[in-house]
Amino acid sequence: MTNSQQISASTKNTGDDDSYTLTFTITILFIIGNAVASTYRARGDPWTFGFAVFAYGTLLALLTCVRLLENREAAGQKTGGLKAAVWVLASVLTVSFVWRVVQILLL
Repeated sequence: MTNSQQISASTKNTGDDDSYTLTFTITILFIIGNAVASTYRARGDPWTFGFAVFAYGTLLALLTCVRLLENREAAGQKTGGLKAAVWVLASVLTVSFVWRVVQILLL
């Protein structure tokens, strides 16, 4: 069996892809709902509002890149740029949360 036959055999639709897409969609909708609620509560404080928008935007970008990375790896395509994007987004999100916690604890 050649490499392309192995890839096509391993990526046949067995119904699991539909549940994975549904789970991903529900997760994204949940995060968007939380983002709307958080930004609404923070509307009086511009720094908190900005942090909420930035954090949720970065999180959505990270989840989207991870999903694209998984799809490309399953298809056997190159993933170098997406791996770098995932690493950068995860690092930025971590640093932003650390920065926010330090701000809260020092006040």
